[in-house]
Amino acid sequence: MAKVLDLPKLQPFTLGETSTISQRWRKWIKSFEYYIAASGINDKKQQRAIFLHLAGPEVQDIFETLEDTGNDLDTAIAKLTSYFEPQKNIPFERHNFRQTTQLQGETIEQLAIRLKHQVKFCEYGNPNDMIRDQIIEHCSSSRLRRRLLREPELILEKTVEIGRSFEASERQASQIEADSLKTTDLGVNAIRSKAASSRYPTSIQTGRSNIVCYCCGNAGHRAKDPRCPAEGMSCNKCHKLGHFARVCRQLKPTNKPEFQNPTSKNKNEIYKQNTGSHGEIRYVYGAPHPATGESSSDD
Repeated sequence: MAKVLDLPKLQPFTLGETSTISQRWRKWIKSFEYYIAASGINDKKQQRAIFLHLAGPEVQDIFETLEDTGNDLDTAIAKLTSYFEPQKNIPFERHNFRQTTQLQGETIEQLAIRLKHQVKFCEYGNPNDMIRDQIIEHCSSSRLRRRLLREPELILEKTVEIGRSFEASERQASQIEADSLKTTDLGVNAIRSKAASSRYPTSIQTGRSNIVCYCCGNAGHRAKDPRCPAEGMSCNKCHKLGHFARVCRQLKPTNKPEFQNPTSKNKNEIYKQNTGSHGEIRYVYGAPHPATGESSSDD
């Protein structure tokens, strides 16, 4: 007796939605065929027992009602397939096929594989042509669609080949464009950096050695630096602390006449008036007398 390998068991088949039961049953049978081949079991009766065990209680209940089920695996599968097959809904299967579109991140080759699986349940007379038409109509790239429509005699194999080549060239072009964009960004940043540096004096670009202190006039440090020799020194020009006279920014005095405060002058120099024909000016304290031109005093 062949030894059964320690394989993960199949999930039991569930009846579920009747409109898709035929499709799901065929898919489950395919998984079982892989399983039984990997197990190394060749005895038909033993294969049949494993088949019914893995199929689950819902399938077992149906199988018990069938006639002429034989004693081998092939007969058991054929009887159950005949039971599920009449429940296949061809219009619904074709509807599902026509609704199939290319998924995000899915290649044309992967889409073709999905369509090949679905078309088995549609009973089309020309399944490859239907798959080709579905790819052209529902591929996600309009550029690929135009490329496929330029082919005068396009078969399914050529459709997949063109799609594979188109997708490869798109990936390569995207990589080249991304690399070019990075190079362009680096160039733009370099130009901007150069333009920005040209807006500043050379003394700032070349470092602290060319910085001139406005407190002492020496280079190599900024104002208020503790090393500045003018720190705490008095200016000989304005007599303020912290800078030398050579860099003093105190404005020079102008020659404007000094304003005299009347309270600090002699009472006889408060007011002025013209006396005589020679325009002599006299300063008096009181207001000028209207008749004599002399001022009155309040002393």
